[in-house]
Amino acid sequence: MKKKGEPFDQVKYQNDYIRERYDRISLAFPKGEKAAIKEAARKEGVSMSEYILAAVAEKMGKNKVNRLPIDDIRDNVKKARPYDPVWDMYYDEFEDLCEADQVCSR
Repeated sequence: MKKKGEPFDQVKYQNDYIRERYDRISLAFPKGEKAAIKEAARKEGVSMSEYILAAVAEKMGKNKVNRLPIDDIRDNVKKARPYDPVWDMYYDEFEDLCEADQVCSR
């Protein structure tokens, strides 16, 4: 427990958090496999740990790790409308104001 006046130790906090909530497994792969797994995970848009965990879950019949395909995420991003909380309006609405000469100076 941290005593009053001691500085906060971020590294110790993170290590304790991980130790309490996760199990660690050390894996050994033939040379070159790590690079192949890393590349496959990158293509899926996940970390190596997430990629391996999903493969194990699938093999065990536990489809616990449900991730959206990256193409679905990209499609959703295209539909997003950026919002400006200062002006309380969406960015594309600024263009409407400019066309009406209500705000923009040219």
